[in-house]
Amino acid sequence: MKHLYLSAAVLLCFVFTSWSQDAPFPPGYNLGFEHFNTLPLVELATINTGQVNNEDVEVERETGRYNNGRIMFENMNSETHGTWTHLSDGGKLWQLRFTTSGALGVSVYFDDLFIPVGSQLYLYSSDMTFHQGPYDYRENNAEGIFVAGEVFGDEAVLEYYEPAGVIEIPHLGIRGVGHFYRGIHNHRDMRGGSEPCEIDVNCPEGDDWEHERDASVRLQLVDSGDLFLCSGVLVNNTALDCKSFVLSAMHCSVGISASDFLSCQVKFNYERSNCGSGSAVSTHNRSGVFKRGDSADGGGDSGSDYVLFELEDDIPDNFTPYYAGWDATGSTPPNGVCIHHPNG
Repeated sequence: MKHLYLSAAVLLCFVFTSWSQDAPFPPGYNLGFEHFNTLPLVELATINTGQVNNEDVEVERETGRYNNGRIMFENMNSETHGTWTHLSDGGKLWQLRFTTSGALGVSVYFDDLFIPVGSQLYLYSSDMTFHQGPYDYRENNAEGIFVAGEVFGDEAVLEYYEPAGVIEIPHLGIRGVGHFYRGIHNHRDMRGGSEPCEIDVNCPEGDDWEHERDASVRLQLVDSGDLFLCSGVLVNNTALDCKSFVLSAMHCSVGISASDFLSCQVKFNYERSNCGSGSAVSTHNRSGVFKRGDSADGGGDSGSDYVLFELEDDIPDNFTPYYAGWDATGSTPPNGVCIHHPNG
């Protein structure tokens, strides 16, 4: 059996050239920039980057966490903000255009989301070059908590499309907007997130670890208003029932409330498509985890420092999930590999 050290998840360099998304484009794209420019712009709070960078140095020293963003709290919904547009086919759009100045990327945190069957939700950058979604009724849950994954830049549009004939009433209650100031790499700035010694997982050195690669996930966690990255890995269990357990580090979970765990974003397939080149864009996200157990050692470097999560929702088959195994014999592995996301 192949052994995998589970301390981390996919060695990547982030250099974006071009990409394609297999998901449908937001209907708002068809209305063009002329319509886009008529949408009111909601200007949210921003971040003093110098101040938060100084704070993050202390956070990393004390906890090992890699903070990369903050939530700009602003209660918004489809009744108080945004613009409704009626379409010629009988459908309608709700669009919220917003900015948080200076952000490398943004996301949207919902605390009251309900998407009727047939309707769709999107988030896209203001230049209409990248989008997340469509999200649909499968994202609904009892808590109404959901995260629309990040798009690049400091200005974006949240769009809800409702086709003709939908009877149910949507809930589009927003808790705030994620402002990311580092750990977000896109095609506009050719910076990489990895060190020179690290090798892309899709290079020849990774050929024997393709399954474990698909077990690796990136975690975007929330602690009150702080946003930070960790890595994790899908693991199987003795029932062999593919329950969606994710193993990560306890120091990524200390002090976080159960409600904030429901705002954790789990990103699958976040890797460059080629060895040293290609897109690392992934729109394969799930929101929400439950904490099932940990090492109870404080999350420091003196213990095993593990935490076990379970995803709130099922993992779609097109995410190609792989459930990593383990060896409980106590034998020393003859070899191993560390697979993780740089800066995560």
